Parts: sequence; C-alpha cells; structure tokens
Amino acid sequence: MCQHWSEVHAEPNSKAIKYREARLQTFFRGNKIRYFEVEGPKNSQCWSQKESELAVKRSNLLSPADSADEDLERIQAPPLDYQSLLYMHHYTRHSGLFLNRGNESTNFWVDTIVFEAYKHPFLMYSLLCISAIDKARKTTDYTERRNHLQASASYCAGAISGYRAAVVCPTRDNSNALLACSRLLGQHEAARDLIRFQETDRSFTIEDIIEHLVLLRGCTDLMLQLQSTLPPDSPFRLPDKVKSGLRRIEENDNTEMPTNQGRIPADTWLILNTLEGRLKAVGLLSESEAPMIRRTINLLACASSHAHGAKEDEFGWSSWNAVEGWLRSRVVSDELLPAMRELRPAALVLFISWVMLLLRRIEESYDWMTGLSAWFVQVAIDVGQSKEVEILVREIYKFG
Repeated sequence: MCQHWSEVHAEPNSKAIKYREARLQTFFRGNKIRYFEVEGPKNSQCWSQKESELAVKRSNLLSPADSADEDLERIQAPPLDYQSLLYMHHYTRHSGLFLNRGNESTNFWVDTIVFEAYKHPFLMYSLLCISAIDKARKTTDYTERRNHLQASASYCAGAISGYRAAVVCPTRDNSNALLACSRLLGQHEAARDLIRFQETDRSFTIEDIIEHLVLLRGCTDLMLQLQSTLPPDSPFRLPDKVKSGLRRIEENDNTEMPTNQGRIPADTWLILNTLEGRLKAVGLLSESEAPMIRRTINLLACASSHAHGAKEDEFGWSSWNAVEGWLRSRVVSDELLPAMRELRPAALVLFISWVMLLLRRIEESYDWMTGLSAWFVQVAIDVGQSKEVEILVREIYKFG
C-alpha cells in the first residue's frame, strides 16, 4: 500500500499512511475482492486529494490507439449528441433485446428502462456504453471497432461517475436505474474482454477471471440488497420462490453427493459422479484438497438439479439461480477462489465444470454472452499451464 501511494500518487511520506483491510464490490478494474480504506498523511498533497481523483485503471483496449493504462475518470463523458442517438437506436433494436431474465420482459428493457434513463443520466450513459461495445463486438473493421471501443469507454466513465454517487443512497426513485446500470456495467466488462480474447490477446491472468466472478456476484448482492427499495411493480423484485431457491443453493454444504431425482440429465450426472475419481486418477487431486473439491462438486450437483428441475416458465430464474448461488456459497468464495489464485489444477477443473455445466446453458439465450464460456475455459487452461488439466477437461466436455 505504501508503495502504491509512493508510485501512483507521488506521495513522499507514504509510510505515514494508515489503512485497514476491508471488503468492497465495485465495477472498477484494479479493485478485486479486497481493497484498503486509506487515511493519507495530513498536511500533504495527497491528503487533500479528492476520492474521485484516485487512480482507477482501465484496459488499454478501450483506447483506439491502444495506449497505456489511464485513469478512467479522466476520460470525459461525451455529450448526448447525434452519435448518442444512433447508439440509442441500436440499443432499442438490438442490444436491449438480450437483457431480460425471469419475469423481466423485453419491453421493460427497451421501453421502461429507456424512460428511466431520462431521469438518471448515469443509466443513460450505461445504455449507450453497452450499445457501443455491442457494435464494437459485431464489426469486422478494425478502425470502426476502435471507434466504438473509444465511445464505450467514454460512456462508461459517465455511467460510473453517476452510479458511484447514486449507489450510496438508493431510493425507490433510483433503485431500478441502479440495478439496470450494475448489470450493464458488468456486461460491458465481459464484452470488452471477449473482444480482446477474439483478437487473440493471450495476456489474461487468473485475476481477470476472478474479477468477472466478483462482478457477477456483486450484481446479485445489489439485487438482493435493494429489494426493499424497489417500486412494488418493478420486475427486479424477486419472487419469494426465487430468493429461497438462491439461498438453498448458496447455503448447501453437503459432504455427500445428493441423489438425482431424475432432474439432471444422465450425461451431466455421470460427469458429476466421476469427476473426483478422474481428478485423482490423473494425479490432479491431493488428499488434503479432496474434502473441499468434494463439497464443491456436491454444490455443483445441487445447483444443476435446481437448474434442470424448474418448470418452463421458471427457466430464466432457475438457471441464473444455479450460476449465482454456486458463486455465493462459502466453499467457493472462501476456499475455491483462493485455490484458483494459487493455480491449483483441481480448482481450475472445478471452475471449468461450473462454466460448462451451468454458465453455458445461460450463454445460449443471450447474444452478448456468445463466446464467454470459451473465453473462461481457455484462460483457465492457459493460466494453469498444465497439460493434464487441458487433456482432462477436453475429454470430459468434448470440445476441440
């Protein structure tokens, strides 16, 4: 921390900084699972520095010139002009059609949310941001893609600035806008990294994966926290059955594999029942790690049962419950993610299994997620640098 204040903020008295470890969920690259509350040395330049001037780094792909990392908040939010109108048109005709889940309708996202954006500029910028990144993803022209990426970065800066101020004090008037914006910002991060991946960028690290998992969990956390402040007719209000289903998954801590009541397809059930044994057979699972991996597999079975056992009209909620409930569980957040950070092979295989068995089911229904599972799996394989992991997951999940 002292080194950060010395190098980033040019603080000569960095050793006088006081800080304590704390948890925070944000939408800013560089802030992963933990951050530090900082009190700088008084009577110095950095002591008077406003919070909004703190360095928030962004990916260099956001600039058409591929420049080095730069403070996101120094990017000026563009005026709402003719270009913005074109992006809004694209949003209402394309981007906004792939955002709904559960009882959220397409009309809610392309009509109601657009009218909400008139009241809340940060939401307006997030709609334009997601439209610009969507156009960048779909064009094959290099220059055009860079222009769209530049626009999305500028709109994203405008969205984050207002979002940070509004989320401190959620009200019935802004809760819909906050939840919509949080989902769009998370989607923007995913789409941006997908573009990098598709341009054969192989510089990703395990932290890039974990950052996306934290963002996804953060969207769910905010959704649950704002339930009481949402308008009574808001589609973001979760039915009691949905909330109880989510809790049932995240609180699951079975030490034994649950029985399959015919919900999970036979091929998926076979994978879940043989996964621990296959990890041991190829030497990827130590005895000390086995109990955690077993509980994580059992949790995956519980989530899969929930996803496959829902009625047709509950498909959207049940699939998202399965994905998010698994992420919110203590065994994943407190044990599996740290093991992934250490690049332990068994942990990476379990993460890939979550992607292939749960996340990919959702991906098929959302245009903006196309390719996300391939990105996650390839990065996990690359960072693991284990031929045994690559051979095993390709054999289990039958991909080339």
